[in-house]
Amino acid sequence: MTWYRIAEEVEKVVLEKLAPKKLYPNIDFWSGIAMYLLGIPYEYYTPIFAMSRVVGWAAHAIEYLDQHRLFRPRACYIGPHDLPYVPIDKRQ
Repeated sequence: MTWYRIAEEVEKVVLEKLAPKKLYPNIDFWSGIAMYLLGIPYEYYTPIFAMSRVVGWAAHAIEYLDQHRLFRPRACYIGPHDLPYVPIDKRQ
């Protein structure tokens, strides 16, 4: 069984257990698997996580300073699902 399939099963079980609380796995659930498969050493996971968040953190700070209120975006994806993969050289 591949790491991806294991992760899918873990996600499925967790979603079933946490559905009443409306808690969903975030991108770090999947990025950890991707980093592992890319051979990135475990001790780099947290620094990579932090670096990827710096722009968002800065944007929130700027919005707060400009508008004097905190923003709490919802974590519900409302875009299209099950779109076919198109290789980069075939995209327009």
